Amino acid sequence: MFPVIPSMATSQMKSEQNYHHCGFSTCRIIFLAMGLYTFDVSNNQLFGDIPSSMENMSLLALDLSNNTLFGGIPRWMGKMSGLEVLLMANNHFEGPIPVEFCKLNYSLKFLDLSANNISGSLPSFFSFSRLTHVYLSRNKLKGPITSFINSID
Repeated sequence: MFPVIPSMATSQMKSEQNYHHCGFSTCRIIFLAMGLYTFDVSNNQLFGDIPSSMENMSLLALDLSNNTLFGGIPRWMGKMSGLEVLLMANNHFEGPIPVEFCKLNYSLKFLDLSANNISGSLPSFFSFSRLTHVYLSRNKLKGPITSFINSID
């Protein structure tokens, strides 16, 4: 099996990596991160943590859904200021939704974190000025819903 995303994937990198240990005769993953707007690796058999080397990717859409990713949702994802669509459903992410996600208030339109092991309270720090779709079902969220609902403009 191969790692979720090789740690050398950065916005400055244009390279080709060959993976001969991934169960196929040749697995080629080509990273052309400059000019990349959508990164969709959904519905695969990717596993592990999301590497911090993705922090500097300038994406509009990131789809990591339907894999076997785990760990906490990285705080650095709040720095992805142009991100409009974030799909991370059907994985094994755990812990709270990072407060750093409030930095995405001016760009994020669509958020799907459903079917994980996310815990804590519903986020009250979202501004719904741009956010039009929020999917948080099938997690372990708890607490009052009033602060979340009151944040809806």
